[in-house]
Amino acid sequence: MKKKWLIISVVLVLLVGVVVVMYLNRPMTMNDLKDKPNITGTVMEVSDGAILVMTYENEMNTLYSVSLDTELKDSMNDFDVNQQVKVYYDGTVLESYPMLIQHPYAILLVDTTEIDLAPMVMIKGKIYYDTNKLSDIMSRCGVMDGEIRTEVKPSMIPTEDDQSNFGTGYSYQFVDENNVDILINEKFYRFTVK
Repeated sequence: MKKKWLIISVVLVLLVGVVVVMYLNRPMTMNDLKDKPNITGTVMEVSDGAILVMTYENEMNTLYSVSLDTELKDSMNDFDVNQQVKVYYDGTVLESYPMLIQHPYAILLVDTTEIDLAPMVMIKGKIYYDTNKLSDIMSRCGVMDGEIRTEVKPSMIPTEDDQSNFGTGYSYQFVDENNVDILINEKFYRFTVK
């Protein structure tokens, strides 16, 4: 009788072990993502095997290069510039420029109304980002170098010259090749290339 109970106990332990191993090795599902670290931002660039995602938090832009080799195999991996995405990852971000997420779990599209980007403008093929600072130039000539003529939604990245994501009718002056001052509500604000 003892032998019978011993055999049953061993079989039960083995079954529990098999179930635990199967659970731990099962494919990841969407339900597994809810507690994982994540970032939400805008696709700035698409290349083979990665996307460049810009986030805007605490009045700062951060760029992330995100691998398209996701653990969740039915995750989206075909993106376009200006799409809003949420990237779930393993919590490891390599400190580089741009920041690097090498092991994403999944990349999902999000509603474009959820995310507003930092104010930015495209001038002569370059994107200039708001520094959240007033210009440090005290006296300037009165001749402006151009004007913002078209706009995109606050959640989008400008794609044409003299286009912003914060409005039209603002004049600008170049400070140098990487900085421009934009006249907004009678004050000059500094925008810079990153």
